Amino acid sequence: MTTWGKRLASLAVAVVGLLLTLVFCRSVVAQVNHDYPRIAVFHFGETAPPEWYAKFHLADIRTSDPSVPRAIKALNPNTLVFGTRDWNNGSMFKPTQPAYRTYHSNNSSVFIYGNRTDNFSANFSDFCGKINGLRYNEALPQAAMNNHDQSAFDGIATDGLWMKPREAEKDQDIDLDRDGKNDYGQYGKAWVNAQWKAGVDKVLAEINRLNNNRPFIINSGRLHTESEGFDWTNHNGLVMENTNRINDISYFKRTYEAWMAKARKPHLLIFDGLGQDKEDYVHMRYLLGLTLFGDGYYCFSDNDVHHYHYYYDEFDAKLGQPTTAMQLVRDTGRKGRGIYARFFTNGAVIVNASVGNETVTDAELQRLPGYSGGYFRFAGNQAPGFNNGDPFSSVALHGEVNSKDRIIGDMILLLKQKSTVVADIIIDNDERGTNPGSQPATFKGPWRPENDRARKSWALSYRARRGDYAMAHMTAGAGEATATFSPTFGLGGKYRIYEWHGDLAGAREASNVPYEIRHAQGSSYGRIDQSRDYGRWNLLGEFTFNRGSQSYIRISNDADGTVVADAFMFVSSGATVPGNDKTPPAPPTGVSVGQ
Repeated sequence: MTTWGKRLASLAVAVVGLLLTLVFCRSVVAQVNHDYPRIAVFHFGETAPPEWYAKFHLADIRTSDPSVPRAIKALNPNTLVFGTRDWNNGSMFKPTQPAYRTYHSNNSSVFIYGNRTDNFSANFSDFCGKINGLRYNEALPQAAMNNHDQSAFDGIATDGLWMKPREAEKDQDIDLDRDGKNDYGQYGKAWVNAQWKAGVDKVLAEINRLNNNRPFIINSGRLHTESEGFDWTNHNGLVMENTNRINDISYFKRTYEAWMAKARKPHLLIFDGLGQDKEDYVHMRYLLGLTLFGDGYYCFSDNDVHHYHYYYDEFDAKLGQPTTAMQLVRDTGRKGRGIYARFFTNGAVIVNASVGNETVTDAELQRLPGYSGGYFRFAGNQAPGFNNGDPFSSVALHGEVNSKDRIIGDMILLLKQKSTVVADIIIDNDERGTNPGSQPATFKGPWRPENDRARKSWALSYRARRGDYAMAHMTAGAGEATATFSPTFGLGGKYRIYEWHGDLAGAREASNVPYEIRHAQGSSYGRIDQSRDYGRWNLLGEFTFNRGSQSYIRISNDADGTVVADAFMFVSSGATVPGNDKTPPAPPTGVSVGQ
């Protein structure tokens, strides 16, 4: 081929690549107009089954395996999947090379995340040493691009990117320029932070160049402001990591709206809600309500640092698209504290961001632009006393302020149609894989936990050092060992039951595991072939269950091989709401209904 022929061929390849990128970006943009509430999972640790991630609109997960996003999208093409890595600790250069580390003035390395010996703070500044002629801020962008197959993932993400050397700041000791002196004392904190931020900005600019401005999510931990020198136009989303309680609602609302006005679209802001435990429904609802002040995505977990997330009935409520912005219903105090409401094509949300309990009425909503009720509470399974399916006339919402002057409020989702919203009830061998409202399996006999040899198990993350494990197993016997999975039904009715078992390496799993299903009509019996159909939901049948926790499915070791106790799922196919045959009240005479 001639030189000109080679040049034309190269140009053709470049043009095709650019066109494919543009087509891909448009397809991503088309996908992300998800209905509200928008739900995310921000997950570290071992990769969960694709069936779990596919339940969410946005999955930001710590993996570089391209088969994971492809498996997720095969189940739900509309789930956006981002593979994420930590940039603070140089995780793509593990173990972090000495040249790329940050040092104290005594030449000791700056540790990060609890002083773990394998975690060093990477040096973003231009004083960083070089490897193969490149500083950390020069090598990182290409490493990040190479780490994730962009034909499989929807873009680039980082689960750790601080805008200043936070770990060194704790000790007030850093030596960026390696002259043996403490830069905080020699040059001052502003100089240190400026050197660091300049390196971060260099990384972000190069990432966007290499990434052709495809979707990019940064985890800097919070919603930084432009006054801090943070550029809202160089990314599509941030991670509001460990979002707990906010004290200044006005500042929060103003900053959130300003970010949406300037950040690159599609917006992929993740509110990473943090609660006390998985039954912390009030806190879960309140943080979801704050997310609905804008167009962010929401996830909720307890205090186990992103290894476990929980799924709630509210996540399956279909509000549709917003028809108004968030509006103040009633002012209750300083810093924007009050009652807020927002209307959607299929319903509404009311948020109490006050220091005390507040009762909100339908009559108050009717005075707002965009009202199109009446509305219903949806009938839910996890908190049926709150989500009771009744026509909405008023609601008492929790509100308090803690010792740090932070609000702990509440929220309710309302729908225009009578609706039963029941998230899938999953009962796992482990507490972490069991959905809110129910308890994990109980065991009789010497069942053995398994992590190392478990493949394709139902495990959202398993951390043996914390007592979590992927599945349990038991040798064949005469039925003396049992595992009982007992869901709690807030709503009785018809449910389909599915079984999941992993592949236990090196064991001959039983082909005839006996089970008993205790339901409203009595008991039904059958056998499960665990020698095949690993790592999938296997339908056992549809049964009617009464409200409460007296029902169960029980398996035993009266089988021809090793029996696995992993997970069962109950999917509503007709949950009933006694007495839910009312209609919402008509607007009172003389009240002007908003348009």
